[in-house]
Amino acid sequence: DQQDDDDKLDDGDQMMTAEEKKKAQKQKQKAKHCTVLVELLQKNRRQKDKTNFLYVAFHVYKVSPEMQGTCLDRNFFMTNRPVGRSGTYKAQRGVWRKLRLDPGNYIIVGSTYRPNAPGEFFIRIFSKTSNTLGVQDFSCSSGYLPVMATPISPEDQTSIEKTFVDKAGPDDRLDVNGIMKLLNSVIEKDYHLPLETCRQIIFGEDTEGRSTLSREQVENLLTDLRTLQSIFNQFDEDSSGTMSPFELSLALEA
Repeated sequence: DQQDDDDKLDDGDQMMTAEEKKKAQKQKQKAKHCTVLVELLQKNRRQKDKTNFLYVAFHVYKVSPEMQGTCLDRNFFMTNRPVGRSGTYKAQRGVWRKLRLDPGNYIIVGSTYRPNAPGEFFIRIFSKTSNTLGVQDFSCSSGYLPVMATPISPEDQTSIEKTFVDKAGPDDRLDVNGIMKLLNSVIEKDYHLPLETCRQIIFGEDTEGRSTLSREQVENLLTDLRTLQSIFNQFDEDSSGTMSPFELSLALEA
C-alpha cells in the first residue's frame, strides 16, 4: 500500500506542468525567507512650533561570516550591493520598508542626504521569527583633505545682493522663483535652468522645512555652479556642449 501511495505521488509530480513546478519551487524558496519590517526614525527634530526633519534613508547589506564584528570600510560598500533599502531620501520623521531576507547576518546603515549632517536616530524592527540584534558602532574616517571653497566673485556678489533686495522675503530668504532668476542671470543662456531643476536644487539643501535658501546658501550654491561650469568647459575638449564617456570620466576625477 505504501508503494502504491509513493507511485501516486511520483505520478502527481510527473503530471505537474512546467508552470506548476516553477510555482511550487518559488513557494519553497519563499518559505525559507524571513519577513521583516524596518523603520528608521529621527529623534529630537521638533523645535518649538516647527519641525526640521533631515532627508534620511537606510540601506541593508548582507555581511559574510568573515566580515562580522569588523569595521566595514569604504571597500565593503564599494564591492557589495544593498539587499534592501527604504527608497528615496525623505524629509519626514520616519522611513520604513518591508523586506524578505534569506537567513543570515545583516547590517542596517542609516544615512542623511547631505554629508556630515548631525542627527540622532533609532531603528525599529518587526519580524515574524526570532532574531538577534546588536549595534556595530565605529568611527568613519575620510582620506580626503579639507579644502577652502573658492571665494565668490565681486560680480556674482553684486548679482546676489540685487536679487535679495528685489526678491527676498521678510526672512531674507529666496524662494524657487528668486533662485531661478538669479542663476539664469549669471550663467550663459544655453545653460539656463528650468523651474523644476531649481526646485530640486533647493530640496538638496538644508532648508529647515521652508523650501527657501538663505543668503549664505545662495552664495555657496553659485560658487559650486561656477566650479562645475569651469570643470565642464575644461574637459569638453571638442567644445560640443556635451561630454563623451571618456571626457566625463576625466572630469569626475578632477
